[in-house]
Amino acid sequence: MLCDGANTVVLVEGVTVLLASDGQVSRTHATSTMSGVRLRIADSSTNGTFVEGKRVKEETALADGDVIRVGDSLLCVRFVTRSVTGCMP
Repeated sequence: MLCDGANTVVLVEGVTVLLASDGQVSRTHATSTMSGVRLRIADSSTNGTFVEGKRVKEETALADGDVIRVGDSLLCVRFVTRSVTGCMP
């Protein structure tokens, strides 16, 4: 959901994650790519994207439980098993 005024976003495999209250996050801060059961993240910001405290310099694989820092925000990667196939809308 977009709010009035500026919205800060991180793009994640076609889904927009809004971090509107974090002024350190770029409009398109990072992009993730899912291929089969592998999830990878690439940084496209000037402030940096960090996985487990290390700056992402090239596309990086993500594992269950990894902590991603974008700006002042922390995101935790969680893989879940679904009984229904397909992507969420």
